[in-house]
Amino acid sequence: MLLVYEDFSTGLRARQTFEEVASQLELDADFEVNLWRFDLLRESALRERAAIEAAKADMCSCLRTVRANCQGRLTGGLSSV
Repeated sequence: MLLVYEDFSTGLRARQTFEEVASQLELDADFEVNLWRFDLLRESALRERAAIEAAKADMCSCLRTVRANCQGRLTGGLSSV
């Protein structure tokens, strides 16, 4: 799973929530959660690496705080790879 987040607390809460849901469902699988902060996607090398991880991920999620608009950053950042 790839989580793209705006700030540390949002990413941390999302990761903890995902791990808790996986635990509650008692899924018999190993999960890898990769976290990427939006501002890191400004760097082309990191953006390429995130795009590769996103292509391999079974699920990707864009996480944002209520006060922010991340959609343009995500689509603009990853679509250029």
